[in-house]
Amino acid sequence: MSNDIVKKTIRTVVKIFLDSGVQTIPQYPEIRDEFEILDKVYTTDEMIREVQYHITCYLDEKYPYAGPGYRYHYSTFVEWWYARDPDRRYPPDYAKLDMSDGTYISTP
Repeated sequence: MSNDIVKKTIRTVVKIFLDSGVQTIPQYPEIRDEFEILDKVYTTDEMIREVQYHITCYLDEKYPYAGPGYRYHYSTFVEWWYARDPDRRYPPDYAKLDMSDGTYISTP
């Protein structure tokens, strides 16, 4: 499976949530459902994690004063994934998401 197809699918799912006016980090099942609706690639935890990461960055930029430390959404994201897999090193480093239509540019 091509990495380009995976990246485009991740971008599409992120765009779906941003276009819907998301104000909280979508839960794991919500994101999995969007991947299943698109039905373009096999969905992995890593893909879901990346979608949540990009939405988290968007929310922290859009609502910077939502919580203590000004990284409220990011802290929540790391907490969720640490609870799911405590042996993994966090936070993850994802490449900048290409939203070339000007929708959103994440800052890792």
